[in-house]
Amino acid sequence: MSLFSVQPSRSVRSRTFAVASLRVDTMLRAIRFDRAILLQTLAVTTLAIVAAVLLAHVTFPALVGLTLREVGLAVAVTAGLVAAPIGFGLVQVIRSVTVHRQRLAEREVLLAQVQRFVDVGYWELCLNTRTFRLSETMHELLGDAGHSLQLTCAGLLQMAVAKDRPALAVTFEELAAGISCRQVEFDLQRSDGRIRTFRLIGAKKLSGPHQSPKAFGAIQDITEQREMEAALRASEDHYRHAVDLNPQIPWMEDAHGNSLEISPRWVELTGLTVEESKGTNWVHILHPDDYEQTVHLWEEALRRGYDYDVEYRLRLADGTYRWFRARASARRTDEGEILCWYGTLEDIHERKTADIALRASEAFAASILHGSTDCVEVIGLDGLFQYMNPPGRKLLDIDTVEPFLDQNWTDLWPLNDAPRIREAVDQAASGRSVRFTSSRPTHKGVQRWWDVCLSPIPGPDGQPARLLCTSRDVTASRVAQVELERAKEDAEATARVLRNVLESTTDSVLILDREWEIRFINERARALLLSGRPVLDQRLWQLAPMLVGTVFEDRLRTAASGGTVVSFEEYCEPLAAWLEVHAYPSAAGLSVFFRDVSSKRQSLHELEYLAHHDSLTGLLNRAALRSHLDRTLIATSPECPTALLFLDLDEFKSVNDSLGHQAGDHLLRLAASRLRTCLRDTDVIARFGGDEFAVVYSGSRHPDDIGTLAKRIIEALSKPYPFEDRHVVVGASVGIALANSAEAEADDLLKRADIALYRAKSEGRGCFRFFETGMDDDAVKSQELRADLRNALSGDELRLRFQPIMNLQTSAVAGFEALLRWQHPRRGLTSPAEFIGLAEMTGAIIDIDRWVLRKACATAAQWPGDLSISVNLTAGQFKEQGLVDAVATALVESNLPADRLRLEITEAALLQDSESVRAMLASLRQMGVRISIDDFGTGYSSLGYLRRFQIDNIKIDRSFVADLNGDARTTPILRAITTLGQDLGISITAEGIETPWQADRLQTMGCHEGQGFHFGAPLDAFEVCDFISANRQGRHVSALVER
Repeated sequence: MSLFSVQPSRSVRSRTFAVASLRVDTMLRAIRFDRAILLQTLAVTTLAIVAAVLLAHVTFPALVGLTLREVGLAVAVTAGLVAAPIGFGLVQVIRSVTVHRQRLAEREVLLAQVQRFVDVGYWELCLNTRTFRLSETMHELLGDAGHSLQLTCAGLLQMAVAKDRPALAVTFEELAAGISCRQVEFDLQRSDGRIRTFRLIGAKKLSGPHQSPKAFGAIQDITEQREMEAALRASEDHYRHAVDLNPQIPWMEDAHGNSLEISPRWVELTGLTVEESKGTNWVHILHPDDYEQTVHLWEEALRRGYDYDVEYRLRLADGTYRWFRARASARRTDEGEILCWYGTLEDIHERKTADIALRASEAFAASILHGSTDCVEVIGLDGLFQYMNPPGRKLLDIDTVEPFLDQNWTDLWPLNDAPRIREAVDQAASGRSVRFTSSRPTHKGVQRWWDVCLSPIPGPDGQPARLLCTSRDVTASRVAQVELERAKEDAEATARVLRNVLESTTDSVLILDREWEIRFINERARALLLSGRPVLDQRLWQLAPMLVGTVFEDRLRTAASGGTVVSFEEYCEPLAAWLEVHAYPSAAGLSVFFRDVSSKRQSLHELEYLAHHDSLTGLLNRAALRSHLDRTLIATSPECPTALLFLDLDEFKSVNDSLGHQAGDHLLRLAASRLRTCLRDTDVIARFGGDEFAVVYSGSRHPDDIGTLAKRIIEALSKPYPFEDRHVVVGASVGIALANSAEAEADDLLKRADIALYRAKSEGRGCFRFFETGMDDDAVKSQELRADLRNALSGDELRLRFQPIMNLQTSAVAGFEALLRWQHPRRGLTSPAEFIGLAEMTGAIIDIDRWVLRKACATAAQWPGDLSISVNLTAGQFKEQGLVDAVATALVESNLPADRLRLEITEAALLQDSESVRAMLASLRQMGVRISIDDFGTGYSSLGYLRRFQIDNIKIDRSFVADLNGDARTTPILRAITTLGQDLGISITAEGIETPWQADRLQTMGCHEGQGFHFGAPLDAFEVCDFISANRQGRHVSALVER
């Protein structure tokens, strides 16, 4: 059988009708034997009669004249002479008959045994009566163990299955017509009810003129044979599919290396036919660089019989090359002679290219380590020193690191710093980044101060495998810092006195000496505690006995005796008020500041309620429902399952957009009320935000109950909603997830319900769907990302990176652009391109944009005062009515001057050219915020924007900068933009500067600012100050590949 093509096997039928031939032979022998006996008997009788006649003819004339006794004697003698040969002949005939019948009986016994051995039975059919005479074996084949079956043609046809009856009937008719040697296969239901497959062969029997015509033949049970043939075909199909679907390409070559057979996938991949691949023609599609080694190794394997394992590139049908791994092993005879070679060809292109990329990445990392100005060290989790880069060795005056290998890194630092440094190593080993400043002498004993950052290096499992230590020499800045800290301490001492004075004007203040006598009390404290009585130089416990034995006394005495500041809140029953107390001990006594915070506690209580409830509908919010779901799942079991129904309102956005938010809020309140009427008191309902709701339904053992509930909810929410003078109609879709075990996780249940809701909405809305394993993977991924996006802000997963914007005329840092990234807990650092669209679709973009604005302003407020921060606004945020207030709030909270904030808007946001857009831009500029048009020169670019709107900056799209050297038409366009900006007093910023040539070219054109990887990649917040410092010291900061 071929490796790659399956041929139908020939079944062995040598025994199928051997018995039939034997039976026919026996019958013919019996017929010939009967004829021989008859002829012998006739011959003996004839001879006897002739002898008697001759003897009578001779003797009868001689009897004339004899006496009666003599005549009788003569007759007796004559009869004896006649009877003797007749008797002898009959004896011989009888003996022959007996011998032949014994032999016939033996053949019959042998025939019966052979019939049972090969499952063949004999039959004889009377063509007149259409009745069968069956052999014992045929009775058994038909399931007639008692041999009681009286079979006719009609009965046999009735036993045959319906599909085979016509062919069987035609066979009997042809036998009756004298057509011999007919064969037919058919399925038949035996007397015991089992269906078996049989093959029948027969012929018409020769008969005399007065004999009934008969047919005879044999029947064989071929059920097992057919089953074996079917199993063989299935096995061959299985093998063929296994070969066709195998990702590897099997092949076979003879002992001399000539290709014999190869998988059809080879033809598909290379475009060579099987014939073109025969022999050694396949080597012609090897990559030229791999040809010599591949052929040499194959020839060595053929010559020595070694196993063959080599990697090379092959030219595919489309002309491209792809990496493969070929492996082969020889098949040998018992004497060790090679018969042929079996091998496989495995596609390793992705792995090979990844290995090549990894080596390039390692080389790149090495170049960074060698080019760094910092000391970079690698430390084991056990604290042992492993590596130091060459610049680090130079900084520490070390010629070689061999003496330090396997030495504990903490031992390289001063002994008094060892505990702190050891703690830093432990924290980094636990997965956190640690930063500290400490002194460490060089190998020559020169004392230096170092700014040290310890970070974990993750292993393949994501857990820390080693530690990366980056140390920067900050000796010069440390000296200045010490002087600064000394001055700061003096200022803080003065500030503490001033703070106490300021606090005394807002709080109730008591100053007590060490004997608890009151040395000072302000009017607010006097009015609260002592109703205005004079109290100076009197003991506190005498004037305020209601405090004795209370928490207040205990805490104040603790502060005084322990010398530690004590702060607490406690309810004072005599005053019927909650007091917030701060006690500051000193050598002279105790300063106590307290205030009535009853209203604050009430507000906190209200805030606590709002933290767990939706302010619009009064329903629980997401956090509260999640907490309830966690508790419910603990008690979940197969007997007491939990169902989570996740639903939203179909077409709600259309209502909100067309009728306004007031109509949307009204509809949501009505929907919440209707939901309450659909549920039991024990069920929990929450609003997740927007038009999304969730229901926790537990205690029902029947899934049908949950489906009925979902239908009831859909019907209730789909009824018209009254609003002013009209009725609004929306629908509802429901996704359901079930939990039958306490092992279920709330996040998984929420995710499954969300996926089921997605399926319900995708199937037409207005329906419900239970979560099922195997639902559309794309929907699952989208829902997962959507669910994760809800927690991105609350889970502190969003990150800002800051890319430098450089002044092209002075090479100084002009500012930074804030770039958003999502540190997804499972997907890692995620580009905005993957989630901004989803955020806009779900409405989460508003909160994300506000977070970006606040975070960017707060970060920029820590930079030197002349640096700007650029923040991108989406078109949706620009249309939001609260944008101006959001910007104002971010500036106030961060204390960032408005003129340092630059808002970048796309030209699409200006398309409406409405009064609201004009008013919004005017309000922002009135605050002092600068406005920049991003990606200028693409999309809907129009010079009319520059005339109608007040614009401070234009950012030239990176596509123009990229074409600066290759497209001659780009230079005039850029020169025109910069000239236009200069004439209008608008600054020009070029994006995507990658090379020094581009920067110089744009600078000569009059472009004010530049941004791109030539100046720096996006930085983390803690890297910005280092970048600014390096820039201002005149050092060039190399662009780093963005993490």
